[in-house]
Amino acid sequence: MSSKKATSRSPTARRLTRAEFARALRLGLGRARLDVRKYGIAGREDLLAAACRKDPRVIRELEDSPASWLVALARDGGTLDVVREAAIAAATQRTLADQHRSHAAGILAQLAMDGDTSARQALLRVWDSADHANSRVAQQLIWLLGAQGWRRVVDQLARRWPLSRDFDLGWIAYVGRKHVGTRRALAALPTRGTPNALAFAAVMRTAIVEEGRRRTRSEERAAAPRDSSLDRLEGLVRSRRRYPTGIRNWAEHATPDDREVAWRRLFSERDTSRLRKRLWAMSYDRNVALSPALMRLTRHRDPLVRINAFRYLAEITDPQVRDFALRALRRNPAQAVRDGAIRLLERNGRDEDADAIAVAFPRHGGPDVLHDWVRGVFWAAAPLDDRVPRRTGAAWTALLLRAYEAAPCRECRNSILGVLVERGEAPVALLREALWDAQHQTRSDARRALAALRAARPAKR
Repeated sequence: MSSKKATSRSPTARRLTRAEFARALRLGLGRARLDVRKYGIAGREDLLAAACRKDPRVIRELEDSPASWLVALARDGGTLDVVREAAIAAATQRTLADQHRSHAAGILAQLAMDGDTSARQALLRVWDSADHANSRVAQQLIWLLGAQGWRRVVDQLARRWPLSRDFDLGWIAYVGRKHVGTRRALAALPTRGTPNALAFAAVMRTAIVEEGRRRTRSEERAAAPRDSSLDRLEGLVRSRRRYPTGIRNWAEHATPDDREVAWRRLFSERDTSRLRKRLWAMSYDRNVALSPALMRLTRHRDPLVRINAFRYLAEITDPQVRDFALRALRRNPAQAVRDGAIRLLERNGRDEDADAIAVAFPRHGGPDVLHDWVRGVFWAAAPLDDRVPRRTGAAWTALLLRAYEAAPCRECRNSILGVLVERGEAPVALLREALWDAQHQTRSDARRALAALRAARPAKR
């Protein structure tokens, strides 16, 4: 790690404004916890309550749940009652989206794990209410109570059947097997009772057994011969389904000659729905050649067609691709960022392109466009292809720091932190703040980076 460090003002040098604190809560930035630890939370309890009522994550599959982080922040500020009351109100709100209700249930489960009996009872009431419970609430109950929670989930679903058909039973089966084991999960299913309860037991038993066989079936499907003929492709393209099964894997198994034919058919397709499917079918083909037809698709009226066309252009190394990307960023920055124009610079960018990317920073358009800009910065500054040199210099460091600050996704923030640490350009103040981040991996990476810095210091005489 280089001894040279960029400078950054400590986030605790002054108290955050209300707007800054609300944003830090939403993004899970460590400065929110540091602010509470130094200045307290008086007068901002409403902002903490708001953070407990709505799940702020952009990509739930990649971002850690903020439940334990919010509880820890509330404990720092002596306001656990605010978190509890807000989570209970959100979890029992009839009109709340499932994502936000499960977020609130996660907070209740975290409080209950810490010995909060009120939160435990509230979580049980949420599950017992047919109006409010969902499969993610069931997950929290099983996580909290283990076998007892599994039995409670099973008993309630059996009583509600067939009203519970909209539950994700596959997910519940997975959670049950993971936390209590297949044998105990099956043993808890009802063996007597109403016809509906027995019908539920049969369906749930199948779900549990099938969940156990899923990996075996996946391996068998992977080993089985696949139909990757052109006739198969045409059948998938003409399917009425929006996402026909297997279409994304077609090019992975097709012959080079058939892929060449498929590319020609793609460029002559006029139906937008079929055009999307043809693009998805070619998603594993990296032997893409620069052509006017491909570049025309980047100006298609359909956003998904444009995004896929830009993604294919990003696989091509050619000075024309760089020129095309820079023109797109100048002409309509917001749309170009959303379509993926910055990624064209991953293989084709130059050191001086940092300024063009900075100018394209989206000031409007919502978190999705901002997310695309941040990911574009990451790809352009640190190409994933080892054959492409990483771009360094003060302008790129400034761009990475700006992307770190702007990232609406904690996983992207963690990726950018990794690049800064690798280059020895992560400010010490940023690393110290990251120790309190809502993302576990970010905290872990910051600890390792600070330990490496301490180890590199010359010993005092």
